[in-house]
Amino acid sequence: MKFNNNKIRSLSAPKNTKAVELSNHKNANKHTIVTGYNTSIRNQVKHIKVPFSTYIKIDNFLQQPIFVHTVERSLNFKDQTGMSPDFETSQLNTSTYYHEQPYGRLVFSNVHSMMNLNKESSKVSKKNNNFQQEITKPFKQNSNSLKGPDIFSNTFPFAKFLIPVVLGEYDIEIVLEENTPMDKGIIRILDVSTEVVLTNCKFLPSNFKHSSDQEKRIASNGILFVEGYIQESMEYLPAINWEKISPREWLKKVYYRVDQKIMAHLKIQLLQLVQIENSRRI
Repeated sequence: MKFNNNKIRSLSAPKNTKAVELSNHKNANKHTIVTGYNTSIRNQVKHIKVPFSTYIKIDNFLQQPIFVHTVERSLNFKDQTGMSPDFETSQLNTSTYYHEQPYGRLVFSNVHSMMNLNKESSKVSKKNNNFQQEITKPFKQNSNSLKGPDIFSNTFPFAKFLIPVVLGEYDIEIVLEENTPMDKGIIRILDVSTEVVLTNCKFLPSNFKHSSDQEKRIASNGILFVEGYIQESMEYLPAINWEKISPREWLKKVYYRVDQKIMAHLKIQLLQLVQIENSRRI
């Protein structure tokens, strides 16, 4: 995510903080000329990793996830002699098909960050401030999109396919705070790019309901756990006294911590692989 000439100001900035103005320097040379500074030294880049973890409760699906499918269950008495069964010995036979587990996929992210430059060098203790909000957005699939040339039937007449089926689509909002110390000092932030990475996205069912034939266990609701991190690359002007002014005046322009308030909007798709058999002849 790029900040393009957006002014970001804190409404409650501490007295010793400075609101950061970020601009897009994508096409600028690393020896960017900034008014009032001799930029003969290259700008520097700070990589910041902001982890997050949250969960949402789900009871609304486009297609309900299937976890266990019992194909056959039988109880027989063992026949030792071939003449009469042994009623003290029994044989139990159960055939069960285990479906692919549902999994999550990140399809969209929007990260908004408010940054303040702070004179303090100590790192502020973090609060448990992860906030999540669930907004379900079921959508209907166009049946016409499934029609077309039957390439698979003509090419693989007896093949089996695993097709990903969308079980649901969910929006999550996460609010985070991050305080990054800058040991050598910073004068100005020039550019920030962000990337959201999911490390774990798992659905755990809470309740089940059985199908009409009592063979399938279908999840009626459950919990979607989401873990990951926001990777930020911050380009900044390091605190070097290019102008050779007095330390008292120069230190007024130097900051030693970057405080952030981040709001991330994630769109997660919950999918499950379903086996499709193709038994058509050419």
